[in-house]
Amino acid sequence: YIDIPHAALAVARVLERDMSGYLHISSLTVSQNEILAALEKETGGKFEVANKTTDEYHNVSEQMMQSEDMGTKMQGLLTRVVRIVYGEDCKGNWGVGDNAKLGLEELKLEDLVKKALGKE
Repeated sequence: YIDIPHAALAVARVLERDMSGYLHISSLTVSQNEILAALEKETGGKFEVANKTTDEYHNVSEQMMQSEDMGTKMQGLLTRVVRIVYGEDCKGNWGVGDNAKLGLEELKLEDLVKKALGKE
């Protein structure tokens, strides 16, 4: 992941010059399909995919949040976060971030998948 101290120093340098607006920093920007493809390539397996719209996630999260069970409520909250981040109307895709402005390199998806699978 992006080195937090390095990112913090980079932000501080930028803020010395320009303190207006927001900075969007990301380790990498990928789609769910790109993650799936990288996992399938590295594992040699094929995953079953259930395509759902963010509206379907919203409906599911609403139902889960009404539950008496705290675990189910937490799942509902996490499901709501998915909708907020990925929803077409929720502006969760910030596009090109400010990594270049800060001198931060994006990570490579393939490297992260190998690390997550313990192959690095």
